[in-house]
Amino acid sequence: MEKNARIVEETNENYIEGTDEPIAEFQYRLRTSNGEYRWFHTFGTVFSRDDNNKVEHILNISLDITEKIKAEQILLQKTTRARAIEPKPGGVRFYRKSRSERAPSKDLTLPIDLY
Repeated sequence: MEKNARIVEETNENYIEGTDEPIAEFQYRLRTSNGEYRWFHTFGTVFSRDDNNKVEHILNISLDITEKIKAEQILLQKTTRARAIEPKPGGVRFYRKSRSERAPSKDLTLPIDLY
């Protein structure tokens, strides 16, 4: 059984067996028939129980959050890249090139603020 299917099954079992929480909530992904993965966020609650307190009906609402997950991954990648190129405190230093050497020019240092 796939890891995500186990998460759904275990969450449902734990919730059905008895909990004080009115709503179960979890995220998981499923593979579609064409091999693509879709992410879901599900909210569930026991809708009714019988006289022996066994679950008769469960109400679940599942939202497809695939695009949200993709956007979060892109944002994380961009944030990681931006932090990797973040300048040192004090700004950006420009250099004057000469034929003999590359000498820093302190008078061309510009403070910048990325935030």
